[in-house]
Amino acid sequence: MPNTQTPLPLPSAPPDPEWDGRVAATPAPVAVVSGQSGAAATAVAMAQIVPSLANENKLIEYATATATAIPLPPPTVPAHPPWLALEDEHTERSIEHFTIDGKAGQNGSQPGRAADGFGDGAHGHRGMDATPGLRGEDGGIIDVSVSMTNTKETGKIVVKGSVQKSSAVGYAHQGSIRPLVTTYFVPVTTDFNLSAKGGAGGEGGVGGSGGNGKAGFKGRNATRYSSGGNGGPGGNGGDVGAGTNGGDGAKGGDINIRVNDQDSYYLMAFLCCDSDAASTHAIRGGSPGSKGRHGSPGMPGPGGRGGRSYSWTTTEGSGDDRRTVSHYNPGGRSGPNGIEGRRVGHPLHTGIRGGVGNLTIHVDNTHQYSSRYDLRLSSVSIQSRQRLHDHCHIFQFTDLIQITDMICQNVGGMISPIQGSNVHFKEHAKFKHIVPNSDTMSWFSTRLAPTAIGPIQGDLSFRVKQPNIRELGFDMEPFRAKEKLCLGATQLG
Repeated sequence: MPNTQTPLPLPSAPPDPEWDGRVAATPAPVAVVSGQSGAAATAVAMAQIVPSLANENKLIEYATATATAIPLPPPTVPAHPPWLALEDEHTERSIEHFTIDGKAGQNGSQPGRAADGFGDGAHGHRGMDATPGLRGEDGGIIDVSVSMTNTKETGKIVVKGSVQKSSAVGYAHQGSIRPLVTTYFVPVTTDFNLSAKGGAGGEGGVGGSGGNGKAGFKGRNATRYSSGGNGGPGGNGGDVGAGTNGGDGAKGGDINIRVNDQDSYYLMAFLCCDSDAASTHAIRGGSPGSKGRHGSPGMPGPGGRGGRSYSWTTTEGSGDDRRTVSHYNPGGRSGPNGIEGRRVGHPLHTGIRGGVGNLTIHVDNTHQYSSRYDLRLSSVSIQSRQRLHDHCHIFQFTDLIQITDMICQNVGGMISPIQGSNVHFKEHAKFKHIVPNSDTMSWFSTRLAPTAIGPIQGDLSFRVKQPNIRELGFDMEPFRAKEKLCLGATQLG
């Protein structure tokens, strides 16, 4: 039966990749393939006669992938020295850090509890107001250029430039400029981490609590000559100290990366260019400081106790008229309690997040871009000459499957590099049900402007593994398997 190519259905917008250095292909969503063919029915009929043969001929339900995200900066160019090809993701790498993040703002103060009243009926002291959380320090400015070394030493590139630290107050442009001390000669397996984040806002302060009022004085006790005295009033609690708002986060800094057009593949080494999320993270504004809180009011002092009462007796008369008379002078009343300290009514607020800085890629000092090229696999066809039916993507065990008609799209913000990329099965991927064919190769060589598409030349192929029938059992149901098809790309330069 003739074989026809059937492209996989593709999403309208490819998902963002998860980058892993210079080789950046991610497994795509699995496209589940289902259905049975006439050959499957034949296998079931044969099972009644030759079970072992029928088990070996049951169809595999094979799942393929749309294989998104191949950062393919682009060969049909003269062969490059082998030392220029970037290694796969398992190559040991080093990271050079260029960091000029702003400092976090100082936190507001926490004065604690004020002093209690001193002496009978004394009022507690007012809590101290907190100092506010301060604004963070703005991210600085990083300006680096990268180019090939002028020496004959291969595998080295030159990175040089300057960093500018922000001032303690205001914006980064007010800071002093410090050139990089030396020119860096680094291997091509070195990644560069550039960071110019704004400093976080300081936390709001916590107002001091009011001091407690003292108990009122005790009334004098009654005597046989006077009634008892009343107790004194309790002292009022101290008023609350006001808390403060959180400090604002600072603005992210500026990152400038300068390359020549023929060296634009070096941008693969800058982690901040890997994705929109990575660039935003490198120049993000500082997080806002959390709001503080007002202090607690001082507790009122209790009123003083009244003086105790006094009782006594006297004897009056004589002889048979002699009698005892009781006398009584009342005690005093307890004094009134003090009043709780006054609270602060105004609400407090969290600070404001700092604004995002700017990342600019300068090419030949004539063109500026806010993001790097970003090449994705946008369409692909999967076929097999050994297919015994017309159903899409239904393959038998041991079938040889071809991956053809691959199309790449640049969804980034600048034109792709002059150099090309080799497209391959992702190295070190642990495939369970397929065996990649190492004799096939694909490559990409067309320069693509943003949103443009181009063909990937060459084909890739793999073979579906024969399952172990003894492990599955001879009375198994039709065997079905799913696999993620992981493609990768190696950037040349």
